[in-house]
Amino acid sequence: DFCLSRGLGDVYKRQVIICTIAVTLVCRSLLRLKLRYISTSVENGVMTGSETSFWSSIKQFAYFIIPTSASYALFNYLLSELAINVRSNVSTRLLSKFASHKVYFQIINANQLQSITPGSTQIEASPNPDQVLTNDIEHFSYALSGLFSHVMRPVVDIAINAERLYRTGGAVIPVVMGIYLVVTSNILNYIRSPVTEFTDREQSLEGEYRSLIARIATSAEEIAALEGGRNEEHNVLQSMHPLLEYSRKFAQFRCNICLLYTSPSPRDRQKS
Repeated sequence: DFCLSRGLGDVYKRQVIICTIAVTLVCRSLLRLKLRYISTSVENGVMTGSETSFWSSIKQFAYFIIPTSASYALFNYLLSELAINVRSNVSTRLLSKFASHKVYFQIINANQLQSITPGSTQIEASPNPDQVLTNDIEHFSYALSGLFSHVMRPVVDIAINAERLYRTGGAVIPVVMGIYLVVTSNILNYIRSPVTEFTDREQSLEGEYRSLIARIATSAEEIAALEGGRNEEHNVLQSMHPLLEYSRKFAQFRCNICLLYTSPSPRDRQKS
């Protein structure tokens, strides 16, 4: 009964957090639109030289900047709270299964148990269950919270902007813009489809290049005894040149893509 009531409490709490995130997201989008309108009024006051319009817009900007900052901060906090709630729920469930019926012993010693009594256990061995129960769950929780944010934000922005456009010019403008967005997004996705293949091939060449350098470090004594430094250098250079050529082709492809699509930030390349 206690576990059931606790589970229901976690569900209700998560539902309250999600509803609060939705309300905060709507307020955040409305305030952001209001700030854009006020910023335009400030620029118009500067361009026209109207001090009355300028100072009036500055006062409005000062009034709305604090609620806007508060909505941004509250939105980010609620996303973190959602991730913490998900992590608490997942961790509790996994720890309950991990600590019951000697599952912890079977996971750590699954290979030994399988060799002693074949077919006795169906549990897969895990050399580092602490990593799964801590960092992996944490990354999953924050990734799930980020996915919810990335899905909800454009949906709310599109709905609010479509409503404003409908109020201003009728149903024609939102429909035309929706068709334009659907068509252009499909075209851009088709054009960018080779990016995955380029990335996989580049990472494969990068791994081959690094493995040759790592082999020199691990087999330094044998290479030195056989005077194989020049041969290893030749092998590394043979692996490096295709990598650089492929990276150049990838850069040229991204340059061509930028003619049709401009990204706000360059591609982040994480290299370990």
